[in-house]
Amino acid sequence: MAKLPQKIATNERASETTLREFVSTAAHKPQSGAVVTRVNLSLTNDDLERSDGLQQKLTLSRVEIFRAGLVALDRISNEERLNIAEEIRSNSPKAGRPPVKK
Repeated sequence: MAKLPQKIATNERASETTLREFVSTAAHKPQSGAVVTRVNLSLTNDDLERSDGLQQKLTLSRVEIFRAGLVALDRISNEERLNIAEEIRSNSPKAGRPPVKK
């Protein structure tokens, strides 16, 4: 059987607040060290499979895989970076609707 915790001593006394004050303080967003922006990306099934494989091998999340790619691009020479960018541009599927044949 689990033991109940003993009375917890606090350094501060609880102050009485109104419901309005409590809700007002709870509604404020917490201060954070970094601002995060949500972004949607279109990926092919191949890209997703490669990402999933790297996630399993390295035990990283999808966003950590993306960040690792950014770090890797920063560490290589500008010439290599340009070659990779050209390869990606030429092999990437074009987003949008397929052309209409008339």
